[in-house]
Amino acid sequence: MPEPGRFHSRASREAKMADPREKQGFEDFAAETREMLESMELDLVRIGRGERDPELLNSLFRSAHTIKG
Repeated sequence: MPEPGRFHSRASREAKMADPREKQGFEDFAAETREMLESMELDLVRIGRGERDPELLNSLFRSAHTIKG
């Protein structure tokens, strides 16, 4: 049995999402998360190249906070 807070199997997650609205909500969350991760990656590359715009760091923190929920 998995520890509390650990991920369950895909089949277990899918069984819990029998409600189409819940499934759609998860799919929306996954799509938005992918977009934020792509944006974070671009911001990290810019920081790695030496850009020192404070908004880059703010953008990273906002995205991480939003994904974390």
